Amino acid sequence: MEHFSDKMQIFFRPFVIINIIFTPAYTLLHWLLIKQWHLFEIEEDMVGFIVPIVLVWLPVLIWLLKGTKIFAKDSFYKSQPRFAMLAFAWMAILAPAVAAQSYLESVTGKMTQLNDVSAMQAHPVTRYYALQHYYIDKTGPAICSLSRVQGNHNEKLDLLVYAVAPVLTDSNDKTTPAKAWYGILYSKVDSNRKSENANAGLLNEYTKQCLVEFDTTDVNRFVYLENIGNVADRAYFVYALKLRGVNADNNTVILLPQNEPFAAHNGHKLLWVFGLYALGTLVVFLLLLTIKIDEYGLAMYK
Repeated sequence: MEHFSDKMQIFFRPFVIINIIFTPAYTLLHWLLIKQWHLFEIEEDMVGFIVPIVLVWLPVLIWLLKGTKIFAKDSFYKSQPRFAMLAFAWMAILAPAVAAQSYLESVTGKMTQLNDVSAMQAHPVTRYYALQHYYIDKTGPAICSLSRVQGNHNEKLDLLVYAVAPVLTDSNDKTTPAKAWYGILYSKVDSNRKSENANAGLLNEYTKQCLVEFDTTDVNRFVYLENIGNVADRAYFVYALKLRGVNADNNTVILLPQNEPFAAHNGHKLLWVFGLYALGTLVVFLLLLTIKIDEYGLAMYK
């Protein structure tokens, strides 16, 4: 195969090295700086997705950009084979890195067994909780509802309703300030009516439906509770509490019900990491087999 060894040596080898090193290195820094040492307060969505999107470009541009000069412009990507190969390499490195951060969030989360919520302050904050005794007061939940326009042509309308209720020791504990809150997020995608009044009407109607659903939900049907952590949805749960006059902030414990066995909470996330590693590497390898070489560019590179 023509110039196979050149393609492997100049582009594929450094790509594989970056792909092998980036995810473990970034995940280790994530664990040390944020999980262990708590040096930064960054939303999980940001550190798990946005930051890797930017950082992956650094090694790609530093170590792979020069090698793309050997690709001919009349390859299967017409006039942009160089950028196309950089983009595919970027995606192949990014995918396992993002999956690894999701795995890190779940695998490092600890489970705390409590008799009731009154014992919560005596223990360090953890990701997961199991309560022996509790009472979730469903009467008059705190509500925050909002809509977002989505889609390439703004044709979709996301309807989101955040419902929060206090988690108490028992039904006689209603006068004591809640130490934790039970949260449920309802969501629905509808058509964008283009009119603010029409969209507001949709959101108002959906909020009423969610209140009825929340009132009829058996809130005791869960296996364990997950502390929502520092994610974007937390702000809306907190805002719902503030609308009710509750002095809530980023330290307020908001628990989401989980119905699967705790042993299964990691799912197949680790397999996804290795699977994405293999898939991305294979795709880049196959693309390199089909791309043509610019003889002048190859001579200049050497």
